[in-house]
Amino acid sequence: MPVLQLAIQADVANNISAQMIDWPLELAGDVPTALHRWFQPGSNLCLDFHGDPVRAGAVVFSDGNHHMALAAVLHAFVGSHPDIQEIFYATTPPGALLPALRQPLYLGNLVLSRRPDIFISPASVIDILQKDGQLSTRDPFMRSQGNVILVRHGNPKNIRHITDLWRNDVRLVLSHPVTESASHQVYRQTLEAYGATFGLPSIIDVKGEQLMFSRGIHHREIPQIIADDGADASFLYYHLALRYQRAFPDLFDYVNTTGERQPPNVDAEQIISQYHLALLLGYGPWGTAIYDFLRGDTAGALYEHHGLCRCMA
Repeated sequence: MPVLQLAIQADVANNISAQMIDWPLELAGDVPTALHRWFQPGSNLCLDFHGDPVRAGAVVFSDGNHHMALAAVLHAFVGSHPDIQEIFYATTPPGALLPALRQPLYLGNLVLSRRPDIFISPASVIDILQKDGQLSTRDPFMRSQGNVILVRHGNPKNIRHITDLWRNDVRLVLSHPVTESASHQVYRQTLEAYGATFGLPSIIDVKGEQLMFSRGIHHREIPQIIADDGADASFLYYHLALRYQRAFPDLFDYVNTTGERQPPNVDAEQIISQYHLALLLGYGPWGTAIYDFLRGDTAGALYEHHGLCRCMA
């Protein structure tokens, strides 16, 4: 099913009107299949494609949930290796990037044919690349610290505990169960575990119209939904909530499951996400240097600053 069709279905399900018209492709060559077309209406069109793919000396593809930390690390690498000029990198859900290893990726009418030197993603995605014989080497990379509750600045709904998310007056937004199934399962399973601990029913079953989902890039869309007063709270990775609060302190705040502005509680209910690092076969002249830099102390410190931790082998 095309990505845009999923987006429209999500809008209809959540009583949101799609305001962007969907222009048809206008290409001199063949029209790609929906599987290889990347398009999200509005701000998602290009925010997660970074830099100049023509000028760049290397290319990195990564899942987007730790985009802020990856940006800092790649900036540091270019600063210490100016001869590379630039690194082009993409930070979308892996499902949009995996097909681009074999065929060009279409951003509207822009065709991206650069193949990555490095791929960063959850282990299950890297396993696919390894099975397909596309890896030179791989390593565990970084991990999340767990999940917190994102709210608007000032916490107007006075959310002080994880169980407050079950209240009838709290509108909750989560990542999409189809277009971002990996993060959705982390959030959903963690919420269900807390619900079981406190004797509450499934939050998915009881929220009804108080529950909505993002379209396909929740690390961009969820803060927009909350800023637009489309929802009161989201349950999501601590490192994302930390990013939103730091970047937009007048718009967002977060609390952990016991209502404190602190990192996630170390609870048995919390699911920790791990990200793996892969160097692809056929990598360019900068591939090994970037790979080693990502595994080094500078990258570890920058990821820690952004709320993640090194993933031990």
